[in-house]
Amino acid sequence: MNGRRVRLVHLPTGGRLDLIDSSSSGRTRHMKTVFSYETSWHDEPGSQRLWTTGVLSPREALCAELWAPRPCTVLRSALLMRSMPLWYKFDIQRAWRQPRPGESFPTLFWENDVDEADAAKVAWLLTESPVKIPGATYETDGPETGRLRLGDAQVRLTSQISA
Repeated sequence: MNGRRVRLVHLPTGGRLDLIDSSSSGRTRHMKTVFSYETSWHDEPGSQRLWTTGVLSPREALCAELWAPRPCTVLRSALLMRSMPLWYKFDIQRAWRQPRPGESFPTLFWENDVDEADAAKVAWLLTESPVKIPGATYETDGPETGRLRLGDAQVRLTSQISA
């Protein structure tokens, strides 16, 4: 955007992150210089830096479907953005499983040692706490499982009691 400000845009969701150099030092390098230094290792003869063109390369265009928005994109992105408070608050090791037979949505599951990380508590963090996913709801399917929903997307949350 300018010498002290860069905007990063997440293609699937349109989410934006502005990086702003707030240093008041006269010795501050401009963002363009910093990014040029950090990315110069991949310069090859005949190549063009990504930010110098406004269109996708033919190789990138072949992969456009991979980052095209889907109903689950916003929910998965919201879960990813909350992964640190989720994992550190509950100290859990999580895993992702593809949809079960008869379901069209994946499962996020983890081991639960002493009921500190049961599905209801994780759901509360994601739907009611200060770091909640706006608009997300939780529907319980039993004591250790339920569905987290956001719009048309859903993810099963499952806590497995460890022995």
